[in-house]
Amino acid sequence: MFYNFRETPTAQAHDELPGQSAFYRDGQGQIFHTYSSYARGGEEWLATMMILDTAPLGRNESSTMNFIKRHDEYETATKTSGCCH
Repeated sequence: MFYNFRETPTAQAHDELPGQSAFYRDGQGQIFHTYSSYARGGEEWLATMMILDTAPLGRNESSTMNFIKRHDEYETATKTSGCCH
């Protein structure tokens, strides 16, 4: 997989990896690549990460960003009876 301007071994590749780039088009229509940030470089744009970094346990990660899950990746909660049901 091509990521961060180089080939990445398949074993390290994921189906989604973070990155952001900025480009500039001049008056003649030429496009210039002016900035890119990959991997954990864009975290300063995510206020939640900065807040977690100040917590006593930080992000409490066992590996990079392992606490992030898509909505369908959480375990199904066991329903228990409560006062409102």
